[in-house]
Amino acid sequence: MGIWNEWRYNRLIYYGIPIPEIETLSSTEIADYLCKFVLEIRKKNGDEFPPNSLHHILCGIQRYLRINGKPSIDFFKDPAFANFKLSLDAEMKRLQKLGLGSKKRQAEPLTIEEEELLWSTGLLGCSSPQTLVDTMVFMTGLYFALRSGDKHRQLRFEPCQIELVERSGERPHLVYTEDISKNRPGGIKGRKVKPKVVLHHANLENPDRCFVRIFKLYNSLCPENRPNNAFYLKPLQKPKPGAHWFSAKPLGRNTLEGTVARLCREAAIPGFKTNHSLRATTATRLYQAGVDEQLVME
Repeated sequence: MGIWNEWRYNRLIYYGIPIPEIETLSSTEIADYLCKFVLEIRKKNGDEFPPNSLHHILCGIQRYLRINGKPSIDFFKDPAFANFKLSLDAEMKRLQKLGLGSKKRQAEPLTIEEEELLWSTGLLGCSSPQTLVDTMVFMTGLYFALRSGDKHRQLRFEPCQIELVERSGERPHLVYTEDISKNRPGGIKGRKVKPKVVLHHANLENPDRCFVRIFKLYNSLCPENRPNNAFYLKPLQKPKPGAHWFSAKPLGRNTLEGTVARLCREAAIPGFKTNHSLRATTATRLYQAGVDEQLVME
């Protein structure tokens, strides 16, 4: 609606044509104005909006109208908006031909050196509740290829997809067993799809960065009443000595999604970094170990 009102203001300035508040217009009048709107709106820097962004803007305007006195209005099905729909379709096709929105920005790889910087600056480690949960998200993404906010949010405490194995005569290790993914959505067809299983052994040479030790520490500092349907919990700002470090409230999908980006900003690491930046770090480690990433991670 901010974009709509800015367009109204500019039309008044440049053409001397006032446009009434949208709530006061009939469907036919709204449709006529929308035809002009989709052809004229621009970003603040003068660039055109990508076609998907244009569609989202219109959906936002429709939502505004539905909650402000026009609950049945429908830009995309109502015959009153037929000409607008044709205008929008033609404009989206034109923008697509220009290549706008056709390329998604790819996350840049996080190098081994940049990961080392996160450890050396204390952004990764076990020094505080926030640092500990950030490290859990980072290491789970790095070693078990869970990167999207949805995948992290789908991790459970009980039954947990990550199992700690400590047997006499064996090096302690974690076993991640996938239960839901885009390649294994469940249901009848998913019964015969073999789940991804990844093992990660304890780092006895560098216990400060041992995922097995950090996994155990994190779980020991979670409250007893933690929810079964969430693995990551909100860190407490000022935990009491000897008490747990986390509340019983789950971390949200968006918070989990933005973990690596936030850590890299705090460490002043340049470039476009996201949770998906961990893939390059994983590939480098596996290559150095002589392991085929395709077999292990996919």
